[in-house]
Amino acid sequence: MSATRQDEQAVLNKDYSKSDYYILASDFQGTVRLALQQYIWREALGFNIHPSIPPLEPTASIADIACGTTLWLVEVGRQLGPPSDLHAFDVNLQQAPPKEWLPENLTLHKWNFFEDVPKEFKGKFDLVHVRLITVAIKDNNPVPVIKNLFKLLRPGGHLQWDEVDVYKSFVVKAYAELEVPAMDAWCAWMAGTKEGQGNPENEWRRHLTGMLTENGFQTAQRHDEGDRFLEHKHLMRYNSDPLLMLSEQYARRVYSTGNEQGTKLLKTVEAAAKDAENGSAMIMPPIIWVAQKPL
Repeated sequence: MSATRQDEQAVLNKDYSKSDYYILASDFQGTVRLALQQYIWREALGFNIHPSIPPLEPTASIADIACGTTLWLVEVGRQLGPPSDLHAFDVNLQQAPPKEWLPENLTLHKWNFFEDVPKEFKGKFDLVHVRLITVAIKDNNPVPVIKNLFKLLRPGGHLQWDEVDVYKSFVVKAYAELEVPAMDAWCAWMAGTKEGQGNPENEWRRHLTGMLTENGFQTAQRHDEGDRFLEHKHLMRYNSDPLLMLSEQYARRVYSTGNEQGTKLLKTVEAAAKDAENGSAMIMPPIIWVAQKPL
């Protein structure tokens, strides 16, 4: 790992299991980014609940872990109707609407998924959903999280875990001869391939299917969904721009620690934004794991 990567990694080494700290901002810009991301994913993928999961009963109990804005859960609840029992969990509920603005059947809970599952939620849920928690996983080890997600499910319940395949990130261009060096550099940085190798802290995603099986789940399967974005070209930029926002947030967080790498990354992101205006975007393919707790 280069000195640059080591400096950046030092910023990420905060222990999430003992803190509410989050490397990305939970301010209004972060909230808008997550909200846009939810709508773009749903529009491009064509679903909120993966189609490999059997249809849920209208009275199903559903947990959204690391819920952020709660929009995924709100949309799922709208599909199922008022009898459904919806629970949104996050270590920080700053990005969620006030409870007065949420459906009556949706309850907010502050919970750190590294901590033990509260007794009242063990074995409760028909579906547990979690999305984009890579930044919170430490020591390349998601097993503590997997075990807690397993505890939340009732026998026969399903887990849906959404991430992105950073190693397969790629740049798309409106026309082949367009040169977008900043977009290319940003994509390489996001993929962790600036030095020709991926970020070892994220290796667990390559092995998550087996890890789920080893920790009690059955029928664990990985679904690569990146092609769906290629089928919706009009959404490419709107999928890419939230990633630019994310990178800018991260760069500013690095800069705030006095690390000069934050300034360098900010310049790259600003230049990549110009490349986006000229007709380019980065695709970071979604990956969705679906697994079931045995009966």
